[in-house]
Amino acid sequence: MEIQNTAHFIMQSKGGAGKSVVAALLAQYLKKMNNDLILIDTDPSNKTLGKYKGLDVQKIEVLNKRKLIDQGINIF
Repeated sequence: MEIQNTAHFIMQSKGGAGKSVVAALLAQYLKKMNNDLILIDTDPSNKTLGKYKGLDVQKIEVLNKRKLIDQGINIF
């Protein structure tokens, strides 16, 4: 199955709703189906997606550590 130019957003303001689990399962499925994908974890306080061993995680710092908010993006 080939998916062209598709974006999936998993959003909910409440913690513990299962956003990271759903995102990780979807990413693993798409990766298994040989689709190129970029998965971005934008949660500045709880970067959960980087903990899933089934995904090849590459952490990229997007803000200078001297700024008030220190966060990174996990790309899979």
